Amino acid sequence: MAYHHQHDCLILSALGCGAFKNPPTHMASIFKSVIQQYAGYFKTIHFAIIDDHNTGNQHNPDGNYLPFKRILDGFRVNATTHELCVGMASGPFKITGKDQENMIIDDVYIFGLPPCQYGAECYDLGDVQHCQAYSHPPLCPQHGACEQFLADGMHRSFFIHRKKCQHGGECLHITDEKHSRQYEHPEFCPANSECLDTSKDHLFHYRHLPRCKTGPIKCLLFLKRDPEHCRSYLHCKIICEFGTFCVNFHDQEHFNDQLHPFYQPCPSTPFSCRYYSDFLQAKKDPSAKTRPEVEEHCITFSHVCPFGRQCTDTSKLHSYTSIHIARKTCPDWDKCSKMIDEEHLNSFTHPKLPDIRYLCKYAGSECYSRTNHDHLIRFRHAGNYNHIGVVRYFGLNKRVNFVRNQYTMINTVRAYAEAEKWKEPKMAIPQQLIEWILALQPIHRCNKVIFESILVHGHTMSRDYMNLLSEAQFVANAVEQHNEVRRILDHHNNQALQNHGRDFIRALVAIEFDKAAPKSLLLPRRFSGVPNPHVPGTVHHSPNHDQQTSVANTKELQLKLLLTADEITTIRTHATQIAQASLQLHSNPLGIGHAPDQALGTNKHVFSIMGPHLGHYYGDIFIIFKRELMYHPDSDFSIQAATTFGASTNAYKMRPWLKDPGSDMDRIQQFHWNKLHCSVPGYEEAAAIELMALTGQQKKTMNVDLKDIQHRWVTIDSHQVFEMHLPQLIPLDYIDRIYMPTTVFHSLTPSAQQLAKKTFHDRLTITSHIVDLNALNQLDSTRVPYQKYVTDEIMKMITGSSFHSPRGTLITLPASKFEHQVAIPMTILQSYRQYQEQQGESDITFIYWQAMGGDMMLTVSNAFIDPTTEQTGLQCLTCYIADIPLTHNDVTYHESYSYVTNFRPYYHDMIMQDHKLMKAMSNSFHRGCNTDDYITYCLIIKLKSKEVILTHAGSNSIYNHQTINYVFEQSELDLSKLDYIYISAGARIVPVRNLVIRHQPIPEYHPSFDKTFKSDNTAVPSTSENIPVVASHSNPAKEQSPPKSIWNQVKHIFSSETSIRKPCSDSVSCLLQYSVKEHNEKYSHPCRFSEICRNMPDHPHLEHIQHSVPKCKYNTTCNKRGDPIHRAQYRHSDLPDYLVPCRNQQSCVYKNETDHKIKYSHGERVPLP
Repeated sequence: MAYHHQHDCLILSALGCGAFKNPPTHMASIFKSVIQQYAGYFKTIHFAIIDDHNTGNQHNPDGNYLPFKRILDGFRVNATTHELCVGMASGPFKITGKDQENMIIDDVYIFGLPPCQYGAECYDLGDVQHCQAYSHPPLCPQHGACEQFLADGMHRSFFIHRKKCQHGGECLHITDEKHSRQYEHPEFCPANSECLDTSKDHLFHYRHLPRCKTGPIKCLLFLKRDPEHCRSYLHCKIICEFGTFCVNFHDQEHFNDQLHPFYQPCPSTPFSCRYYSDFLQAKKDPSAKTRPEVEEHCITFSHVCPFGRQCTDTSKLHSYTSIHIARKTCPDWDKCSKMIDEEHLNSFTHPKLPDIRYLCKYAGSECYSRTNHDHLIRFRHAGNYNHIGVVRYFGLNKRVNFVRNQYTMINTVRAYAEAEKWKEPKMAIPQQLIEWILALQPIHRCNKVIFESILVHGHTMSRDYMNLLSEAQFVANAVEQHNEVRRILDHHNNQALQNHGRDFIRALVAIEFDKAAPKSLLLPRRFSGVPNPHVPGTVHHSPNHDQQTSVANTKELQLKLLLTADEITTIRTHATQIAQASLQLHSNPLGIGHAPDQALGTNKHVFSIMGPHLGHYYGDIFIIFKRELMYHPDSDFSIQAATTFGASTNAYKMRPWLKDPGSDMDRIQQFHWNKLHCSVPGYEEAAAIELMALTGQQKKTMNVDLKDIQHRWVTIDSHQVFEMHLPQLIPLDYIDRIYMPTTVFHSLTPSAQQLAKKTFHDRLTITSHIVDLNALNQLDSTRVPYQKYVTDEIMKMITGSSFHSPRGTLITLPASKFEHQVAIPMTILQSYRQYQEQQGESDITFIYWQAMGGDMMLTVSNAFIDPTTEQTGLQCLTCYIADIPLTHNDVTYHESYSYVTNFRPYYHDMIMQDHKLMKAMSNSFHRGCNTDDYITYCLIIKLKSKEVILTHAGSNSIYNHQTINYVFEQSELDLSKLDYIYISAGARIVPVRNLVIRHQPIPEYHPSFDKTFKSDNTAVPSTSENIPVVASHSNPAKEQSPPKSIWNQVKHIFSSETSIRKPCSDSVSCLLQYSVKEHNEKYSHPCRFSEICRNMPDHPHLEHIQHSVPKCKYNTTCNKRGDPIHRAQYRHSDLPDYLVPCRNQQSCVYKNETDHKIKYSHGERVPLP
């Protein structure tokens, strides 16, 4: 009333004392709180106090005057300098609402609601219903700067003092009414929408408008200065939360939208910047001079520091020019056993070894120091894409279901052993046997005549391919893949050179065919060195010798600009020799040429034994092929020789668990049903079961070990062991080792001896054994020791193998403009059936593969792809991987588009002309990748969400987070129908390896960075540190909702931040845990709701301990809900496990009231969690 009448002075008495018998001290304190509320509204307030008739009594022992004088005399209070916020009162007004521009006020109603008995110390201030039913004091106008909070208990009762939210202005729950009642948040920044301060300190101390989702660079409304939009949203860059450890530095949108402490990143960092490599090496040599362009580049652009989390350089310049990626530490740290695994070294941090090592000048397959530790800690190695040549694909296995074969073979043997009552029919497979099978290599034996032919042609070839040598196209292909020719054409990595070289070779081959052709068989004049349709019974050749000579001369002139004279002579010599030898071989084919091979289809393969080869009748020369050849799509192997399924029916005699179907056609079909492929997971188990059964057959037992199997292997004919069927045409670089006795070597022509030594070097072993050259095809006494020696060497090689076995398909794709599609031996459906049998359900397919150089496609279709037919119902998911950029010093990044589409692969040229045909694309897909080596890719197909994601896996996924993703409508592409996987190359040769299908992520292919790392952290991992892996998709109960980006899909693998607080000794009974901030910063307390708490992020000082207690059988009707001990022993719906400790403990006057007891404890000895 006094304020309403504009008075500036008040005279008051001891209202409420006297007849009302209220304690004067209490009333003076109430007056004090009201005076604080009205600070600034009056100049002076005078109290006229006299003692009354209650003076000296129990209610008023000191009278009225002394308490009022002690509390109020000389009390001065100024109007608050703090900004008023919602919940405060100022004079007769209360603040009910507020935004950055306006404040909503209302009148203070004294008797609007009944007052809450707990006043400002009520524990239910966050309960909206409670606050609507009872009135509470206003917020303290001093905010968190109140000095009376700890010293003045009355002040604490008359003003609410909220705890400051630990997240300050960056709190995500500011608009949550319950949260805002419990915690104090800062005011809005005075700059409003004009604020550009993005420092952590500023963002913590002020609230801000919401940030525009489009950002300051792309927001058109901001660029147009739209008043309403600019008033409502902030348009400023925020500071990247990872700062100098940001792994998204190559994401241009992220780098532009957020502030980083380092300069613009070099587009070639971390692996491919030659300037930075020169700069680092020059820093180590004080006498070295750095070129000006190198120094300018390295100071202008930032680069990934090669030492990552182990970096000790604290200079200012280094912080501006360096990005520090905190890779995960190797779980084995200094005891790592994978120090020769380049992918592992590029994925994890190791002690005293830089994350990014210098590139060795030698490729991995050519470096003699590859396994030297001192060399490895300094240098990484490139993969040379011409390390193994092109083994052409002919689709020999595209109709074989290898997964079905595995299951059928295993189940057939197990069922037979059980039916025949063998001993231990379900005997587990010895691990030694599995490892031995995985280490086997294909071994071919031949005589000197065939070996000389192999040397001349530069290939091992099948009987069927010998028949193809009547066509110039196949002879030219053989010339192009000859080791020396390929080394010349591929070494320069020049597309024009390869085109001219191919035309030169075809012309030279055509000339040789023309020389050998009868005049009556001349072909039409349009040949021009390119093959014409096959004419049965004739030899294809050029119709005009002069025309082909002209082509050869023209191409030779063009090649002189790119090659040396010796290199051109080498190409000419091999083209001529191979063409002449091919014509001769066609007229007189080599090899055994067994008649049933054609019916079985094995005449299209190169025969070998998968393991020790004792077939002496094939010849004395042992050719051991590399294991990579076994993973080619056209390779396969059978448990015994294919011919045992022929007229002899030996397969059914040797393996009685097989039933003879009776007819020749059915036997051939059964042969194909008994083939296995090394790229299909589980092949080794099927092969092992068969070996165990064959070895234990006589004793009717499956209880055999590796020694028993090896003994049988070397004592039986080679037709009874694993027969490997290799692709049709195999270049010599797939040969791992050759053994021959000295007599056979010296029986070769001098040119063949010289060529063998030149071609194979240390891969050729000439033993000192003397064999009888006249005793052909016999295991005579001179050959027994030789064969035993070689067999023993092979056994040692297998047993001592310490290889990293390939997995999945491996092939070097020829350049074909995507017209030559290579089918993978396993389909998605076959893979899923195998996974379902072993693991369970999954609606996600992961296809991993490694490729080098780019310019390749992976296509998934709903049917076999045949480009020669229309195929109206064919659906394709086509993923194109762009050619790898070759420029490593250009500050502007250039890369063609990688894309996904639902068009067929041979429409590539059209798609590149019209980007609208790409469903999703990226022209920076390889930015930040290690392009010197194989790059691991991952295609993810999500059936439920209909989403396709093409991304990086392996070590490159640490530095490159690019994803090409698209959600297909059912009408565009039915992902559930996709089954067959194809790969193909564009204008260059592309090696592909380790192509596998999975239905959960492969953990080692998803390394990550340490999200919690700080620069003052130690690089050495704790011995108790758990090294996490990518969660399995086969356990949906533990999964979170999958976010969109690949980083978010695996972000849960980072360990959470551990608490630095010590457990409070008073545990749940602590009286300070709900009021004193300093106490909670030092000590933790068990949460009253234990592990079922729904507000864990709001209570960092609380421990959410698992509390495994039964539910009370009376639950909500229980009459012991007010018993703290019972509550701790039994759980009740909607109630916490532990009660709030009452501040008055045993002296509480309400301790016997039911409602009070249900919420508060009073010093009872509660069983602690």
